[in-house]
This record gives sequence, structure tokens and C-alpha cells, in this order.
Amino acid sequence: MTRVEIDLNEDIISILNKLQNINDTGLDLYIPVGAAIFDNILNLKLLRKEMEKTGHVVHFITDDEVGNTLISMLDTDTSTSFMPEDFGNISMSSAGGLLSKIPAILGGLLPKAKVPAINSKALLLIPLVLALCAFGLYKRAGTLRADIKIVVASQSTARSISMKVKKDAESSEELSVLGGKAVSAVLVEKAESTTTGEKLVGEKSEGKVTIFNKTSDEVDLDEGTELNFDDGDEDLVFVLTEDITIPAIYEKDPTDPSSVLVPGEVEADIEASDIGAKFNIDGGETMGVEGYKRSELVAEVVEDLTGGKSETRKIVSEKDKTDLSTSTLSKVTAGAEEALKKNLSVGQKLIEGSSLVSIQKETYSKAVNEEAEKLELVMEVTVSGLTYSEDDLNDLLDKLVAKSMPEEYVISDEGRVVEVDVLGNTDSSILSSVEADLQVTSKTYVVPNISEDDLKDRLKGKSSQEAERIIGSLKDIRSYTVEIRGGIPLFKKVPKDIDKISIEITKSDD
Repeated sequence: MTRVEIDLNEDIISILNKLQNINDTGLDLYIPVGAAIFDNILNLKLLRKEMEKTGHVVHFITDDEVGNTLISMLDTDTSTSFMPEDFGNISMSSAGGLLSKIPAILGGLLPKAKVPAINSKALLLIPLVLALCAFGLYKRAGTLRADIKIVVASQSTARSISMKVKKDAESSEELSVLGGKAVSAVLVEKAESTTTGEKLVGEKSEGKVTIFNKTSDEVDLDEGTELNFDDGDEDLVFVLTEDITIPAIYEKDPTDPSSVLVPGEVEADIEASDIGAKFNIDGGETMGVEGYKRSELVAEVVEDLTGGKSETRKIVSEKDKTDLSTSTLSKVTAGAEEALKKNLSVGQKLIEGSSLVSIQKETYSKAVNEEAEKLELVMEVTVSGLTYSEDDLNDLLDKLVAKSMPEEYVISDEGRVVEVDVLGNTDSSILSSVEADLQVTSKTYVVPNISEDDLKDRLKGKSSQEAERIIGSLKDIRSYTVEIRGGIPLFKKVPKDIDKISIEITKSDD
């Protein structure tokens, strides 16, 4: 099966020449909507018969509503062949007289053609032709439309009005209050900074000392007792890591009155009170014992005290957290209004400066005093602001202007210019996320009050002349046009269906 597409204005001869050169006996003929071949069912009959002579079978395919009707009538036609060569040259009968009037009735719906003499076979087609005429007239009547354009005189008016926008309030022209709506957004901002806090970390020096008791009494020293070493620059403190008892001084030879006195002694473990290499002391150095004179108790380092070391490391300070939070909040606040504008609906306007940023949650990577080179912050905030609707603002302005305008005039939507200035947060004005004072300057045009619905009701079913007379009688009309399209020729009127009447009212430029 071969697919063949024809052009919109292609005639029957051109189509036959195109099809007869195709070898395939099966042909799908695709016909566009409004094609000339649908002007007459005879075109389809002639095309099918001529192709059958050459052994071709033609299938007509189209989306044209009239075309499909003709094709269905063609496929169900059981009468004998009705082609131009079947007409005889007989005198016109009464039926022929009726057929001879068909072109005038169609008014151009079917192509103009010379009406041949009618034989008995032709008479069978008269009902079909009449049905096609009626169908054509019906389709033409359904296309009837009226387009009316009116240009009216206009006069400009300008006013500057102070008004207050309030969240969730009802608009009121008496109070000059415009109802506003809240808009909000949730933002998550990530930031980091270098830490500035420092702390000293390391290990303590430790070792052993021998403590000598030069008194005549036994001395008990508790764990934690301090031992002091003077290195010339500062006193270094060490502590005992155990409880000890130091014997009293004794005579080396008790039987010898001139015997030498020997101090009591005990070896003990000590450690530095703080970290750092400065607590690493050489063996042989002496220390004093807290609460005792060196003439009473003295300690001597047995071996070198070792292990003391220290280094400075970066940590998170409270100031680091505060500074990072402040800078991040400042960044979020700077972009808050742009974030809110993304959530606005059509015609919704954000009042500049009304945004409020509230911190909902802060998550830091490190706590205060924890070691870290960098501090990271994830800040979650809620941003809210105050908005108003352009339509609501225009409605309120119209009501305020209408108070001083005659009833027979209305405000035109054309050429409207509205400027809104936010007064800010001062002693005499408010600017917040729930209330704001505005100064609104409005320039509009006043035009005659013409109701389109009432005018359509007056015009429906009227002739062009009657319609023009009605429109011309309206007040302050500068110009107008009435165009009636489609329908049946010589019987055109404004449609009775008001949905098929289009009225466009515009203001004059002067």
C-alpha cells in the first residue's frame, strides 16, 4: 500500500496524473483539511472510477469533517455510475429546472459549473445534492462571528495617597488600609572561619628525689606536697606523687659523744606541677619543701628529671563562634529578600525592607576549647516578609479615585502607572514584617462606563447598520468598527449567541 499526499489546492487532473504513475495497485490518498477536491462529491467519484480503470484501488484518508461525510456517502452509494459522460443532451425537465437553480442557492459553497441536461439517472442525485446544500449552509451558519472595536475618549488623572499595608487585614478605602500577606522561606547557610584561640599542650617532667630531714622529729609528708626549685628566672613547682615519712636526724655512732649527726632521708617520686621542658632538671639539683626551711628539710634530685615538653595548638574560642555566627547571619540577611521573591506568586509584591531573619538552628563542627584549625557552621534560618497584591492595590486605588468621579465614567486599565515608595521605619512611619507605611502615586485614565455584557445584549441579532447605529449613539465614542465574519452570504447579522460576539474597548491616545 503506497501513501500519497496531495496539496490543498491540487485539482483532479493533477491528482490523476500523480496517481497513474504509481505501480502499486493499493493507494492511501491523504487529503488535507479544506482541500479543493472536497468541493464536490463528483471529484471523488471521478477519481475513484478513473483509477479503477487502471487497476488501482484508492482509499481516501482525511481529518476534514465535510470530506469524511462525502467519503462515507461515496462508500455507501449503491446507485449506478454517475459520471459526466452519462448525461444525455435531453431537454430540461422540471427536475432539471430545480437543479439549474442549485448554484445560486449554494452561494459559492460548491464550485461553479455548467449544469448539464438531466437524464433519469441524474434525478436520483437531487436529494443528495439538496442534502449537501443544507449541510453546507448549516456549517456556514455556525461560523458566524462579530468583532467590534470601540475607541473611547479618555482623561488622565493622578493622585498621591498615603496608605498602610497590614498583614492579614481587610482592605479598606475609608481607612486607606491595604490587606497584606506574609511570605516566608527557610534558608540553610554554610560557613567556616580560622580559629584564633590557643592552648599549651604537652607532658610533665618526672623523676626521683631524696628528701633529707635535719630535724630531731620524724616528718610525714602527704602526696601533693610541693617542692620548689629556683632556676634563676622563676620558681618551678614539683609535687610528691606519694605519702612519705622521713626519719629524724640521728648520731652516726651513738656510743661516741662526738659522733657526727646524720639527717634522716627517704627517696620519693615527684612530677612537675605543669607541662613544659623547663621542668627538666639535672640530677644533683636541690629543692626546698613547702612549709619547711632548707635547714630543716631539703630535697636532692637523684637523676635527671625528664619527659617535660609542650607546644601551642589552635583551639575554638567563644569569640570565634560569635564572630562566625554574626558574619553568617549578615550574609543570609543580605540575600533574604531575593530568597523571598522566589516564593512570590504572580502579581504579588514584596515590600522592600520588611524582611525579618530568625535563626532556628546553629550547628558547629567543634565546641569551645576543642582543638581545630577551622571552625565550620551550618546555620538554618527562617526569613519572613510583608507583601501585597498588585490587583488589590489597583482595586483600592480605583475605589479611592471613584469617590470623586461621576458614575457614568470608570477607570481604564490601559496606561495605568503606579509608583510605590516605602516610607521606612521612623518616628512617624512603620516598616516591619507585619505592617508598613507606603506613599502610592497613581496615574490613570478615566473613560466612559460601557458595559460589554449590556452592549452585547443590545447588539445580538442586529444587522450591521443597526449595530453601528447603536454603537454610534454611545457617549464619548471616538471611533468604532463592526466586522461580521462567516455565516451565510447576504444574510449576515450579529450572532444571537453573545459568546460569538467580541467587543474590544480601548482608550484614545489623546
